[in-house]
Amino acid sequence: MIILITVFFVLTVAMLIAVLASRFYKLAVQANAERLRKRYELLLMHVLFFDEDKPSSDWDQDKIVQHFKKHYLKSGFKRKILIDEILDLNKNFTGQFAENLRLLFIYLNLQKDSFALLHNPRWNLKAQGICELAQMLVFEAAPYIKALINHSNDLVRMESHIALVKLEKQRGLSFLHQLHRTFTKWQQLNLQNALSKLDREDIPDFSEFLFSSNIEVVEFSAKMIGIYNQVNALPAIEALLGHPVEAIRLTAIETIRLLDAAQAVPVLLERFATDTKGNQVAILSAVASLGGAPNDFFAQQLLSGHHDLQLVAAKALHDLQELESYQVLEPQIQNAQLQQIIKHALDSRN
Repeated sequence: MIILITVFFVLTVAMLIAVLASRFYKLAVQANAERLRKRYELLLMHVLFFDEDKPSSDWDQDKIVQHFKKHYLKSGFKRKILIDEILDLNKNFTGQFAENLRLLFIYLNLQKDSFALLHNPRWNLKAQGICELAQMLVFEAAPYIKALINHSNDLVRMESHIALVKLEKQRGLSFLHQLHRTFTKWQQLNLQNALSKLDREDIPDFSEFLFSSNIEVVEFSAKMIGIYNQVNALPAIEALLGHPVEAIRLTAIETIRLLDAAQAVPVLLERFATDTKGNQVAILSAVASLGGAPNDFFAQQLLSGHHDLQLVAAKALHDLQELESYQVLEPQIQNAQLQQIIKHALDSRN
C-alpha cells in the first residue's frame, strides 16, 4: 500500500510538473512570437513606404532586405511569423504598397514555405498553402494548383478555384471544363466573390460552360450570365428551359428575368404547361415582370386552384391595371380563399 501511494504521488507530481512545463513553454513561445511580430511590424513599415519610383531590381541590395535575410530566415518559427505578418499587411494594402510586400515575399524566398504547405498531405495545410500563394500572386504556382481542382476535400477544391481566378483571371476559369467533383453552393458563392473583384473585361463569357456534364457548373454559369448581364447568351439560356433537370430550368427562368429579356416571353409561355408547379410559379412571375403575356393567361392561372399561381396572377393583373378582368371572372370566383387572395392583391398597401 505504501509503495502504491508513493508511486501514485510521484506520478501526480510528474504530471503536474509536465503540465506546468508545457504551460510555461507555450507562454514563452507566445511571448517570443509577440516580440517578433512587433519587430517585424516596424521593419515592414519601412518596406511598405519604399520610394514608388525605386526600381524593383534594386530591392535585393536594400539594407532592410539584407537584414531580414541575415536575422530572420534561418528559423522555421521566425519565417512562419514573418509570413503571417506579411500576409496580414498585404490584406490591408493595394497598389504599390501591396506590390512592395509581394516583392519582399519573393526576394526572401518565402514562397518556398507556402509551396511546402501546398504539397503537404494534410488537407488543411494544403489549403493554407494555396491561399498564401494566391494572395501573394506567385504565378508559377498556377500549374500545381490546377492539379487540385478535383481534390477530394471541399476546402482544398474551393481554395484552388479562387486561387486560379486570382492568378490567371479570365483564363483561370477554364478549370470549370474539367471540374467533375461536387461544386457546392458555398464554393460557388466564394468563387462569385472572387469574380466580383476582377475588372469587367476580365469576366469570361459564361455561355461556354453551359454544356458541361457537371450540372452544378451549368447552374453556376447560368446564374453568372444573369448577374453580369451577358445578353448575347440568351439563346443558350432559352435552350436550358428544356433541360431534364428541374433546378437548371428554374435557374434559366430566373436568368431570363435578370436579363430583362422580354423577347423570351413566348418561349416561357410555351414551356409553362409542361413544367413543374414550382417552375410554373417562377415562369408566371417572370412573364409578369417582363410583360408581353396576354391578360387571359393570368386570368386562367387565377382560376387554376394552385395557391401560389393564384397569388402571382392576382398581383400581375393588379399591376397591369386589368381590374375589369376581376369583374369578368367574378361569377366564377366562389372560393373564399381565392376571394381573399384577390382582396390582398387589390389592397394598395401591398
